[in-house]
Amino acid sequence: MTKPNKWAVKQTQVLWEDLSPWIEQLYEEFHARVDISVSCLPEAWKLTSAVSVVVFVQGLGKERRVLWECWKPLQKRVGGAAESVVLQMISQALLELSADRDSAERAQASFLGA
Repeated sequence: MTKPNKWAVKQTQVLWEDLSPWIEQLYEEFHARVDISVSCLPEAWKLTSAVSVVVFVQGLGKERRVLWECWKPLQKRVGGAAESVVLQMISQALLELSADRDSAERAQASFLGA
């Protein structure tokens, strides 16, 4: 049995920690929470394992409203692959949600100004 590379483990831990500022920003700007799912399937199933991210808002006793969701295939043989993909997806969600909000604000301003 081979020992895991201590540097690879350290890199993976740092990448999960790197998600925190992005998740905090989503909460501060959109009051949104983030669900991250990693689906690892048996090789015999011949299906691709994947990572999915769902950005949603849900008030106490309220129904969950999805603001953004995406999934991407997972490269299981690459150290830190799940964390890296999730970081890309969360940054993409933040960019898209911010662009949508800015566009809506501009449309509202032009409507009110017309």
